[in-house]
Amino acid sequence: GKVSSDVKFQGKQLNRFAANSQWKQAIDFLRASGSVDVVLWKTALMACSNAMRAEEAYKLHAEMVAKGIEPTTDTFNSAMSACAKGDRSDLAQRLYREMEEAGCEKNEKTFGLYAQALGKGGQWEALEELVGALKKQGFSKSMAIYGALMRAYFEGNMPEKSLELFDEMSDLGIRPNFSAYYNGIMAAKALRDPKRCQALFEELLEVDPGRVTSREYTIVMASVGHAGDLREAFQLFEDMKKNNIRPNSYTYNALMNVCGKSGKWQKALELLDEMLMHGIQPNEQSFLACCMACERARELKLVMRLRNEMYGLGIEPGDRLQELFERVALKLQESNSNQRRYDY
Repeated sequence: GKVSSDVKFQGKQLNRFAANSQWKQAIDFLRASGSVDVVLWKTALMACSNAMRAEEAYKLHAEMVAKGIEPTTDTFNSAMSACAKGDRSDLAQRLYREMEEAGCEKNEKTFGLYAQALGKGGQWEALEELVGALKKQGFSKSMAIYGALMRAYFEGNMPEKSLELFDEMSDLGIRPNFSAYYNGIMAAKALRDPKRCQALFEELLEVDPGRVTSREYTIVMASVGHAGDLREAFQLFEDMKKNNIRPNSYTYNALMNVCGKSGKWQKALELLDEMLMHGIQPNEQSFLACCMACERARELKLVMRLRNEMYGLGIEPGDRLQELFERVALKLQESNSNQRRYDY
């Protein structure tokens, strides 16, 4: 009874550490407990994963095995998750080999995490080998696997491969889920293909409208807006509000950016005023977008007014915005100097 009670207490404590990404506290607590319960070790590994501590997770898993605790699919997956999040494809490959040597069964989660780690690490040959092996093993119609591979290629800066997989799913009769659509939309945006981006978004609105948030609307607005279709970007903005999805600072920033690049500096300033009116706090990026728009339009005095407004809200400029302020101040100084010489 006491042993069972101790394990429950230790499990609760480790779960708290994992939930708060407190990897060091989790490892120290586990070692102090002297526990050989594999579930507790898995929880400590999850703490490392949540904190993106790949090397610590790999070493902890090796320490577990050295203590004679038999690894499981779940412990390998937890360590693999840390490697994927921590951009350590080398450690992920080691774990994958060790998993085979230990005779642990791999599942969809294993393949997905491994694919993600390989993609982020740019290990394309290994990723292609994995895709081929999965097809041979009968995973060719797994939505989870396709979703993971799409994400892997996108995060590895190969959006065209991500979209190829999306199309391949359709050919195989696999119904894409929300994540697949999201990755497809992101890939189309990265490829500067606003029509495909919007088409995928419209499909998503039909198949899973309840999960669409301001994030997805913002991505598509930015895509069509940067392609020069400002009217369509604002139509999406209005549609979003009609669907009771509240825009956030990222939404406004995206629109202000495309307004500035289209020479619509007045519209960018209207959006900034609208943000404040609706109680949405602008950030440094909001002012950067508006100031860049005004600088392009040679509305230099407006830039300085925006600077004062930003400081009044307690927002500090980043390096890029600070450089813009200094550049505009110098231009105004030169302009005033030239005007004085002219008057003289």
